[in-house]
Parts: sequence; structure tokens; C-alpha cells
Amino acid sequence: MSPRKRSGRVVRLVIWGGLGLWALALVVVYFTRPVRAAARPGDQVLTAGLTGPRVTGGALALLPRDSVVAVLAATSECAACRLGLPSYRDIAVRLREAGVAFRVIVASDSVAARQFSHLLPDPGAVVWDPREELFRRIGVRGVPSLYLVGRDGRLLRTWAPLSANPRAVEEIAMAARAAR
Repeated sequence: MSPRKRSGRVVRLVIWGGLGLWALALVVVYFTRPVRAAARPGDQVLTAGLTGPRVTGGALALLPRDSVVAVLAATSECAACRLGLPSYRDIAVRLREAGVAFRVIVASDSVAARQFSHLLPDPGAVVWDPREELFRRIGVRGVPSLYLVGRDGRLLRTWAPLSANPRAVEEIAMAARAAR
């Protein structure tokens, strides 16, 4: 083997080895970086004046006056969100019977938000959040998630990920009645 071929192999080995070390360093940095914690019970997540753009037009107060509110976080890209729409309708009905306001925040395009609004008992309860500002404010870490928020805007309970089974619907209704 000529010295020229040998030096070319060494150069390639050094280059690929260096790239491998850079990739390893990036992986270590990515997985060891601090992650912002999600909202915890007792954290202030909503304020009285906070509104969002309604899918049907206008603005919607996310924290109704003197009412406990359940906030569902969803996106159009989430398969579980789309499959769970019938159970979310059941949850909305049960919460309304318990005297709890129900809001849906959809962090995607307006078409998906309209799809969600047509399947719920109150189409005006769907807020479109294309820049995920409300998601960040509440501390959404995954979808679908349900957040029960007290009259004062403090987080009472979180269901993340939200299960679409009847037992979960009953648990949410019981927690909502207790929070009233």
C-alpha cells in the first residue's frame, strides 16, 4: 500500500471520528439540558382577563367569572386527540351538568379548530392558539391533556395524557363536582 493511500485512510478516519464525537456531544447536551417543568397544582395558570381568539369569531374568556373551568389541550396532528373527540363531547356534557365551564385550546390551524368546535356541545368554547402561547402559559407538556382550573385561576388537577375511557370521564366529573 502506498503512503498516499494510507494517509488518505488516516485522514478519513480522523474526520469521521471527529464527527462522531461532535454527534455524541450534541446528544449529551440535548438530553441533559434543563427542561421547564409543567404547571403543578396550585400554580397560577389563568387570569381573569385572559382571552383567546374564538374559532367562531370574537374573543373568549378562558376563565369565566366565578366558575371552575376545565381546559382541554389538543392539536390536529395528534391521532389520540382526533380519536378521542366523542369522549371529549361526553366529558363536556358531564362537566356542564356539574356546573363547570369547558374550554378547548387547539394549537394548530384554524381548520382543525373548526373540526373540534363542530363536535362539541358548545362550538364557541374552542380557542385557536396557532403560536401555542396559551399552551406555554398553562404548561402543556403533551396532548391530549385536561386541566381543571379553580375560580382563582390556579391549577387544581391535571390529566395528561387524557384517557378516553368511561372511568376517566367519571373521575373527571367527580373531581369537577368536588372543586365547585
